[in-house]
Amino acid sequence: MLKVLLPLALCFVLLAGCGQKVEWANPEDYQDHPYQELSLGELADPERIVLAKNGREKSVFEKGSDEYEHLTTMIRSLIDTELDRNEQIEELGRKLDQTMFYMKLDEGTYLIYEYPADSYAPVYFSISDYPDDLLVCLASADPRYEAGPHAFIGVREVRDYLNSL
Repeated sequence: MLKVLLPLALCFVLLAGCGQKVEWANPEDYQDHPYQELSLGELADPERIVLAKNGREKSVFEKGSDEYEHLTTMIRSLIDTELDRNEQIEELGRKLDQTMFYMKLDEGTYLIYEYPADSYAPVYFSISDYPDDLLVCLASADPRYEAGPHAFIGVREVRDYLNSL
């Protein structure tokens, strides 16, 4: 009996550590909410940040925590740097560059900015797991946000910080 129960108990312990499944928010739920124009760098501070890997919640950073403050400051700085750089490009102007990147929450590493229920739609940051990639991509669940994901440089900083936690 012990030979059967011990592996079963170990299985349940391992499954408990996997975290909640992460799914895309339903865009229709956000039609009447305030709008953020991500391409222009408009990004409100979230209520909390969820770190997800391969479709599972790994960590949650609540507003006010040191990790939350560090992540929001780092991402804001990276976006501002990219906006400044793109402002020098005549055809682009002060906005983030659109990318042809397909975001799949069940594959890879994501930071998800979550807002109060009556506020903004969630914003998703795909963070490359490859050491030589330099791009972070972001997209919104807001149905009015018709542009594809936008990209900016600096994933190494963000990835290294997340790996240090």
